Amino acid sequence: MNNRDINQEDRIDVSALKYMIVGFARLFFKSISFLGLLLRKRLLIIIAGLLIGIGAAFLRYEKSTTFYKASMLAASPKMKGQACAGIVLQLDELRKEGTDMLSRELAISQNAAAAVLGFRAETIRGDSLVRDTTLNLPFRIVIPMTDPSFRDTLQNAILYYFNQLPQVKKLIAADDSSYAAVLRSLENKPDMQGSLDPRSGVPLLVEARRKLLAENQGLLLIDPIKYSTVAGTDPKKAMIKFGCIGLFAGLCLASLLEIRKRVVL
Repeated sequence: MNNRDINQEDRIDVSALKYMIVGFARLFFKSISFLGLLLRKRLLIIIAGLLIGIGAAFLRYEKSTTFYKASMLAASPKMKGQACAGIVLQLDELRKEGTDMLSRELAISQNAAAAVLGFRAETIRGDSLVRDTTLNLPFRIVIPMTDPSFRDTLQNAILYYFNQLPQVKKLIAADDSSYAAVLRSLENKPDMQGSLDPRSGVPLLVEARRKLLAENQGLLLIDPIKYSTVAGTDPKKAMIKFGCIGLFAGLCLASLLEIRKRVVL
């Protein structure tokens, strides 16, 4: 192949590319022109489509189920974060098996079990706890639910469930002797007899017993359960989504009407 043939092929490729660019440009400007025509002649139809979409978003928001997000802050002196997350996931699996199973395992009423929409464990920052290996790490147990009046019942049931698990009771029993020895040594200290804690006014020995008892639990409650209201549908997202759908439908209808008019004429 000589240089003349190569130059001829280059000219052919450039001309084809030029033809494609011109074709796309014409199509783009024709589309813009047609859109301008629709806005001039079929604006009411386009606006009607947009308003219908926004109205559908409002109805969706009004009919969406509102639920409540309850959360309690807890920590485990005996278990790592990932172990606690595993137990919370176990609770969620019980919920998936049915209201009867969750009610029986947590020893709560059927109504309380039916109000639970799920269980999950997360750090204070909202990250997953599944891979955390920190001991005695404060974490949140999050419980989406339909009726917040059962939140205290669930809090107490979860604490009892944690501390009654065989693996947790085994960890507690392993430390019972050491904690008993520490308590005996505290009772024999003269300064512990009759002295009061300056902050709480409680006898030091009683305060020490409480602290030791707390440290020898599978799960400790740091902050009682609280809840917030969560809308089932985000109104902004619904308005954008349905508004765009309505606008697109309005443009399609306006285009069909305009094309039909031109064909008839």
